[in-house]
Amino acid sequence: MPDFERHSSRPPRREFQEKRDFHSRRDPREEFQERRPPRNLTPPTDKDKEKEREKDKLKDEKPLPPSRARKIAVFGGSFDPIHNGHIQIASLILSQNLADEVLFIPALLPPHKDGQTLASPEDRLEMIRLAIQDYIDKIKKQAEKSSANITVAQKKNPEFSYSDIELQRTGRKSYTIETMEILSKVYSDYDLCFVMGMDSLRILPTWHKATELVTKTDFIIYPRPGVKPLSFLELERVFGTGGATKLLKAILPEEEVPLSTISATEIRRLIQEGNDEELAALLSPSVLNYIKEKHLYATKEV
Repeated sequence: MPDFERHSSRPPRREFQEKRDFHSRRDPREEFQERRPPRNLTPPTDKDKEKEREKDKLKDEKPLPPSRARKIAVFGGSFDPIHNGHIQIASLILSQNLADEVLFIPALLPPHKDGQTLASPEDRLEMIRLAIQDYIDKIKKQAEKSSANITVAQKKNPEFSYSDIELQRTGRKSYTIETMEILSKVYSDYDLCFVMGMDSLRILPTWHKATELVTKTDFIIYPRPGVKPLSFLELERVFGTGGATKLLKAILPEEEVPLSTISATEIRRLIQEGNDEELAALLSPSVLNYIKEKHLYATKEV
């Protein structure tokens, strides 16, 4: 009989196929043995144990809080002249970690003071610079004498700065909303807040674009002697529930703030009277000397 290969279109019988598959299948335990890495029978060294302990420590450690943006407190006003009360408030803001820097900005023409200022913009800016430098020198001297009575925040130079951004608006009134919008662009990587006294809060509803200002801006509001804040209902009528809540929460507690009775009006009166003894407690030495040299505020106010 001749040899030949058999070609068939029919599939092989199922029972024979299953038998072939069964006998050709590998034992799963063999595959597991191949995949499993070889067992390390060498006892761990002290270095290995130390590495394991470091890993356990890392597991137990809590993640660090996310870093926050640096915060600048914008301290606006006429500063006519700047006095120790302003410096005290700025120092308090830093010591209570309400901001990382206080930026003094003198107004060119304050809208709520009929645009009247008694010292030139250049003089008021220079007095701010002198007051800041006097305070820095004072802190340095205190740190040299005794570090035990000085807080950590005071041991470094206070983060005070100043800007003439509003003084550059020749012949224009100084509106806070415009200043804050410009600063938010210049300091885009910073958080900004606006510093004002309780007396300013009472007239805030009359400010230019006051509702927009409250919506866009955070505040630090310091109490003033004998000045009460507007009630929640009074603020809510102008700024809504959210705005009223925001403003009242921004008021610093009276027990944490030294209530200063110093006013620029009173200082100007003392200057006209030549009362140097009282002025020495209200103004920094360099500011007082500058006022005398320039004969500022010598004329009585009308």
